[in-house]
Amino acid sequence: MPITRSPPVRSRFARSGRALLATILLAALLLPRLDAPASAQAGSGTKQVTIVVPFAAGGPSDAMARLIAQGLGDRIGARVVVENIAGAGGTIGSARVSRAPPDGQTLLFGNIGTHAANVGLFKNLPYDPQVDFEPVMLVANVPFVVAARRGLPVDSFAGLRALASVTPGGLTYGSAGVGSASHLACLLLDAAMGANARHIPYRGAALAMNDLVGGQIDFMCDQTVTMIPQVRSGTVHPLGVLSRQRIAQLPDLPTAVEAGLPEVQVEAWNALFAPKGTPRAIVEQLFAVTWAALASPATRARFAELGASIPSQEEASPDALRKHVAVEVSRWTRSLKASGVAPD
Repeated sequence: MPITRSPPVRSRFARSGRALLATILLAALLLPRLDAPASAQAGSGTKQVTIVVPFAAGGPSDAMARLIAQGLGDRIGARVVVENIAGAGGTIGSARVSRAPPDGQTLLFGNIGTHAANVGLFKNLPYDPQVDFEPVMLVANVPFVVAARRGLPVDSFAGLRALASVTPGGLTYGSAGVGSASHLACLLLDAAMGANARHIPYRGAALAMNDLVGGQIDFMCDQTVTMIPQVRSGTVHPLGVLSRQRIAQLPDLPTAVEAGLPEVQVEAWNALFAPKGTPRAIVEQLFAVTWAALASPATRARFAELGASIPSQEEASPDALRKHVAVEVSRWTRSLKASGVAPD
């Protein structure tokens, strides 16, 4: 009969010792500084925290992550940097964070694409959003605006639908890449309208927006974070919003529901995640300092300007985020399958 040997006692103690050390180190970095004045905190830390944005610079996720990074840096006295690792619908950057040391120093700014829809979009997703990460905080919910290039002869959802009906396959829409939030929103809109528009993926929302402004693509669905400045400057022509209700920043824009498309209700969500195995104490401290950063009136005002809403503290918590991800994975898997989208 084979004999199963237990791991050496020294190895078990070493592993638990490393986890305890990681907890102590982050606690030493975060806890004493939570109530300290910002002037005393800035530049006083010796460690670096990296927030990976799995999309190109200049997009909505990047903009919000940089606001978070600034607020965190002011509170923990450490250098907080944003690193953009774009590609494959956010899967490259997300997979890298899933393999990072679970010490609280590498975080992911994930979203509705990386941690929900990608499950139904990719056959061989290199990570499991429900298993390979520790949820830290739901940061914000952001509505979508649909806008057309200037010169496209439409001014509403109905007009876009009518134009698509006489030019099947002729219209184009851009996105930040396959699996990005901007892709998902337009994918559902296109399916609901029966437009059969052609998807043009880019390596980031900023690049897609540049081509929308330049007239190289016909329309785009993107978050208010990047759409509102373009709408206000007149560089694109807004058609409507994909939220349940009209938004305060652009009150004249109708919803897709008002346009007879009740199934098209999409709101992007963005959240912080740590690698699997990050000790609970570190997760809780990361949540505490991130929530403190978002509690700043200046940060909240800036998020409001961008059309992003910050959830309640209870809704934003690690446990609530874990449940939210599970619900969203199920929802988007069903929605994509119903839309006839086959995993790539």
